Amino acid sequence: YSEQYGNDFSDLIGKNMGYAKVEVDRMLKEALLADDRITEVQIDEIEQINRDTLQVKGTCFTVFGKINIDSEVSVDES
Repeated sequence: YSEQYGNDFSDLIGKNMGYAKVEVDRMLKEALLADDRITEVQIDEIEQINRDTLQVKGTCFTVFGKINIDSEVSVDES
């Protein structure tokens, strides 16, 4: 894989939660769709679950079937 493979969630550390929600959606889709086996990414919900953490729920559609997305993204420096 190239150095560009993955996500840039660390760029969101210390950012406003409204901005972080929009960027998590974009970054997650961008990172997953870089894989040719991924055909679509559907983000259903991005919810702030505490002061510095977002919970992301959705579905990743692949050539092999669907995979549920249920992940937490921290925007705290620790």
